[in-house]
Amino acid sequence: MSLFNTETLLYALREHVRQRPEQTTLIFLRDGELDEISMTYAELDACARAIAGRILKAAPKAKRALLLHPPGLEFATALCGCFYAGVAAGPCYPSSAKLRSRSGELFARLVGDAQVELALTDSANASKISLNLKQLSNVRLLATDKQEDTDGVMFPGAKADDVALIQYTSDSTGSPKGVVLSHTNLMANLQAIRLCFGLSSSSRVVSWLPPYHDMGLIGGILSALVCGYPLVMMGSPGISCKNRCAGCKPLTVTESIPAAAPVLPTICAPMP
Repeated sequence: MSLFNTETLLYALREHVRQRPEQTTLIFLRDGELDEISMTYAELDACARAIAGRILKAAPKAKRALLLHPPGLEFATALCGCFYAGVAAGPCYPSSAKLRSRSGELFARLVGDAQVELALTDSANASKISLNLKQLSNVRLLATDKQEDTDGVMFPGAKADDVALIQYTSDSTGSPKGVVLSHTNLMANLQAIRLCFGLSSSSRVVSWLPPYHDMGLIGGILSALVCGYPLVMMGSPGISCKNRCAGCKPLTVTESIPAAAPVLPTICAPMP
């Protein structure tokens, strides 16, 4: 049975865990080039379940959560953890610690639009984000990398019509307005991406886009998790575009072929 005939991405992930648990699914290049850490399907699934357990233990009635992790493996595990917990995820770039900064103000407006009960991040960023949440008493902050006992927690999982994502585009600035996507929406979009790019489990893909970007999230992370190919995610040089040459190295080293990105003049200009 094709995984694209299933109702949710979570089911596709569980099938990969059953069929190829030790296969690498995600690789993160911390320096944007060769300093890598990776995760297998079994490791991703175990981390996601642990995070789901922490979510359900801390806020069992929560329906929506912001993902405020920096780019990396922890973002992907927290996203899948939300799916396991039956919580809609709203990916968002971690805001500035300055309360009166422009990014802090935009963050407050985004939280209001998303109507979230939880904000998820890692321990390294928790103190910075907590400053912005002080004025938002209805939002609870949870560090997903903290170890807690979650034995006995029952995972509600997700149904086809459940909200999977609240996606904010790169144009969501002055007055953020999220697009609500169900699991059915996601699976249909991922099927279209697979057909357009000819993706399969034998593909090798590199992405320099941040996971908060719709292409970096849906066309990058989620597409890899459903199709079953390893995805190489680039760190700071790829995301900030400070080094145009650095973006080409992982494509050569990993023998990757599909590569898609927004058209940016600084990237597409002829090399000197």
